[in-house]
Amino acid sequence: MQNVINLQNSLLELQSMISGVIEPVFNDLQNTSSVFDPVISSHTLMIQKIEEMTTFLNSGIIVGLTGNDGYTPIKGIDYFDGVDGTNAPPGLLAEYVVTGSPVSSIDFEGLDINAHKGYRIEFDCFNNNSLSLGLLLYVNDDMDSLNYATQLLGSNASSVVGSPISGSAIGYCQANSSCFLTTSLSLSNSGYFRSISFNSRGSMTAPSFFTYATAKSGIVLNITKLSLVCSSSTLIPIGSRIRIFRGDT
Repeated sequence: MQNVINLQNSLLELQSMISGVIEPVFNDLQNTSSVFDPVISSHTLMIQKIEEMTTFLNSGIIVGLTGNDGYTPIKGIDYFDGVDGTNAPPGLLAEYVVTGSPVSSIDFEGLDINAHKGYRIEFDCFNNNSLSLGLLLYVNDDMDSLNYATQLLGSNASSVVGSPISGSAIGYCQANSSCFLTTSLSLSNSGYFRSISFNSRGSMTAPSFFTYATAKSGIVLNITKLSLVCSSSTLIPIGSRIRIFRGDT
């Protein structure tokens, strides 16, 4: 940084010397014989380069070790985090944190899976209810469970279980414990909806892991709305966080 400032000062001093001393001589040379043409041409080019460098330094492009997005003021260190002006993760479309009171459902509208190529949903919460919390994912307001089918595969302690489930289940939170799930979904080229969810749940002393693979009947031309809905009377508790990411990042 100090080197940049010193270079600016040196160029300004050189520019001042040119204006005060060399410039008058240069003007006299222009009125003499063409034998001085090479000297005049060289001098003109030198003035042009000095002015260009001074303008560049004064523009502020390389002034300031701010660490802002897009600036790399120190060689080998890139301050660009991929999302200009924010600390948001790349591809994040929306984030919702439950406040005030528990909710029974959360909608994400204005989507366009044809443009975004897919979606990933993250959900984390601490279920402080005395009953378990089941979560369903519906597409474009189609909440008919008969239009969805899910295959469950889970592991708890040393046991492994697997079974088909009717409906569009993507996760499950046990009573008085934390849980996290991530769901990836897409449309095939022929318009078939698929999703796969990974669900970590249970207490510190008895954690468990479950996978949900869901398919939907019929052809879906586009996905413009996704709804996260409770499967029972237990509500999504305060403090729960739900985020949706686009798939083309």
